[in-house]
Amino acid sequence: MIVANAALKSAINNPDANLSERYGNTKEQLSNSIKTSLKTTGATLAIGAGTVAAVKSKSANKVVSSLMSKVANSKTFKELAPKATELIKKATTKFKNLPGSAKVIAAAGTALAAIAAYQISNEGAYKSGEINQKYTDKIELRKKLEN
Repeated sequence: MIVANAALKSAINNPDANLSERYGNTKEQLSNSIKTSLKTTGATLAIGAGTVAAVKSKSANKVVSSLMSKVANSKTFKELAPKATELIKKATTKFKNLPGSAKVIAAAGTALAAIAAYQISNEGAYKSGEINQKYTDKIELRKKLEN
């Protein structure tokens, strides 16, 4: 879907482009979309695999359990805990069958995957803009040279 969307946008957004310029823009946009999708998928899978391994790791669970007990007994946590939102409550109930430390590891993995996907998506969007600008500049130069 992302790939097809990039191709359609590049073809539609260049009404003054000749066939060669449309083809070049579409080709580069498709390549960018595919690379961005593959990077996002790869990062998400890698973080997911690491999260699963950490959840199953006894030593990781011991470290996180120790940190959780220190945080839970802190004054700041006791002040902030009652202010938790419904969203956080709903998310933690999905992990009810996991031990507490595994919940934290799973939540951290999910957050890392979301951050990585967001960053990669932004990089892809920036590259898409650069590609469009490159072809817009080519079209303007061609039109000036033709006149």
